Amino acid sequence: MNDMLSKKTILSRIVWVVAITLILSSCESCRRPTQTKEVKEKEPQYCQIVNFYVENSGSMKGYFSGNSQIKDVIKDYYDRIDDSQNEGDTITLNFINTKIENSSAEIKEYLMSCQSKCTAAYSKIDDILRMAMEGINDSTVNIVISDYCFESDNSSFPMAMSGITGLFSKRLKTDANLSVAIIKYMSDFNGKYFPGGIHVKKSMPFYLWIFGNEKQVKRIVNAPIKSSNCGTLILQPTQIITSTIAAKKARMVENNSIVVSEWDKDRNRDATTYSTTIELNLSRIILTKEDICNTNNYAITNGYRIESIEEKENGIYSYRVSTNKPSPGIISIVYTQQDLPGWVEKSNFTGTGIPKDSTTLGVKYLIGGVYDAYHNLSNKIFETKITLK
Repeated sequence: MNDMLSKKTILSRIVWVVAITLILSSCESCRRPTQTKEVKEKEPQYCQIVNFYVENSGSMKGYFSGNSQIKDVIKDYYDRIDDSQNEGDTITLNFINTKIENSSAEIKEYLMSCQSKCTAAYSKIDDILRMAMEGINDSTVNIVISDYCFESDNSSFPMAMSGITGLFSKRLKTDANLSVAIIKYMSDFNGKYFPGGIHVKKSMPFYLWIFGNEKQVKRIVNAPIKSSNCGTLILQPTQIITSTIAAKKARMVENNSIVVSEWDKDRNRDATTYSTTIELNLSRIILTKEDICNTNNYAITNGYRIESIEEKENGIYSYRVSTNKPSPGIISIVYTQQDLPGWVEKSNFTGTGIPKDSTTLGVKYLIGGVYDAYHNLSNKIFETKITLK
């Protein structure tokens, strides 16, 4: 009988221990929040489609005579893009004038055929630019190669320039991500120069215009192209960049804003300077490292200054910002659109007959028209704002 009671007592104690353990673990799980992995949304990846277009009016024929440099430049771009292709990416070869004609030839045969294909009686540059901008999306880039001679129907370059501004302004209303890179090259020319049909045998300029969204255009502009160019102009809509504050003291940052009362003076400098570091992701900005790191290219809120800019990795740049009197408010940092580069003015020709060396008829007005379309929207390439409270 005693053995029976002893067994019941032991069994009863075991049940109580198990019950208490379950209760405690249940309470513990209530106190401890459920941990979940933070899933970062990846930026969608698109297969890239790069379309090459050679403008095939008769004025382009002379560029493709013999072993001219224009063939080397086109092949250079083709090869570098082909080298970086991912699965599903596509390159097409085409001719463009009053319509687009696709070529099924391989790159070498395509380049060999350009001379015989450049026979169109005339070209209308605004129609070519309109076609080049059509079909642009997150995955498509159009590269148009032409001499870009800019003739005015009404003999007024300023009026023709205004028409180009209107063309691009209209497009930017429906495609806020449209970016354009304009790159100048030189090549041997042996053929008839138009307007005028004058035979010319000398080095002449030609241009690559690259159309697409900022990320796709940047991918091509940053490709390791071996051919030396004579000038580059990048135009892209304003980007608003979110800054990350990299303060040494955690209490100085609250909800990615600077708490002024926690901002200490620099110990290793004079007793009146406050400084901190911010980081910007500029992976969508089509500028060179040299341009980005040039503090003279920026405008910043009065009372603050950019002391230095350093490139880190993957498009991240570190900015050292300082002041002598921090106060609640907003610090605005703006990378301003620069004036038209000097090479555009030097490339312009407005006379008659054969253009002077390295010049193109009316090209300042053509490029200036595109520049004005972007500049009229905003004089900023990118902007970031830092809140102080």
